[in-house]
Amino acid sequence: MRIFANLRNVLNHTNFTRFSGVLTSPFFGQPNSARSPREVEVGVRFSF
Repeated sequence: MRIFANLRNVLNHTNFTRFSGVLTSPFFGQPNSARSPREVEVGVRFSF
Protein backbone atom coordinates (compact mmCIF):
# COMPACT_ATOMS: atom_id res chain seq x y z
CA MET A 1 0.00 0.00 0.00
CA ARG A 2 1.30 3.43 -0.91
CA ILE A 3 -0.17 6.74 0.29
CA PHE A 4 0.78 9.92 -1.55
CA ALA A 5 0.01 13.63 -1.72
CA ASN A 6 0.81 15.98 -4.60
CA LEU A 7 0.80 19.71 -3.83
CA ARG A 8 0.88 22.39 -6.52
CA ASN A 9 1.29 26.08 -5.84
CA VAL A 10 1.75 25.46 -2.10
CA LEU A 11 2.51 29.13 -1.34
CA ASN A 12 -0.53 30.21 -3.39
CA HIS A 13 1.30 32.68 -5.64
CA THR A 14 -0.57 33.98 -8.66
CA ASN A 15 0.69 32.38 -11.89
CA PHE A 16 -0.26 34.59 -14.82
CA THR A 17 -0.72 33.22 -18.34
CA ARG A 18 -1.70 34.39 -21.84
CA PHE A 19 0.10 37.71 -22.08
CA SER A 20 -1.19 40.19 -24.64
CA GLY A 21 1.07 40.41 -27.69
CA VAL A 22 -0.70 43.12 -29.70
CA LEU A 23 1.73 46.03 -30.01
CA THR A 24 -0.98 48.66 -30.51
CA SER A 25 -3.03 47.54 -27.49
CA PRO A 26 -2.81 49.52 -24.25
CA PHE A 27 -2.67 46.11 -22.53
CA PHE A 28 0.51 44.99 -24.35
CA GLY A 29 2.57 42.71 -22.11
CA GLN A 30 -0.22 42.43 -19.52
CA PRO A 31 -1.60 38.99 -18.52
CA ASN A 32 -5.10 38.04 -19.66
CA SER A 33 -5.70 35.19 -17.23
CA ALA A 34 -4.27 33.27 -14.30
CA ARG A 35 -3.81 29.58 -13.57
CA SER A 36 -5.70 27.70 -10.90
CA PRO A 37 -4.96 28.48 -7.27
CA ARG A 38 -3.56 25.93 -4.82
CA GLU A 39 -4.22 22.28 -5.77
CA VAL A 40 -3.92 19.25 -3.49
CA GLU A 41 -4.20 15.66 -4.67
CA VAL A 42 -4.23 12.81 -2.16
CA GLY A 43 -4.40 9.13 -3.01
CA VAL A 44 -3.79 5.54 -2.05
CA ARG A 45 -2.32 2.91 -4.36
CA PHE A 46 -2.53 -0.81 -3.76
CA SER A 47 -0.13 -3.14 -5.49
CA PHE A 48 0.30 -6.87 -4.99
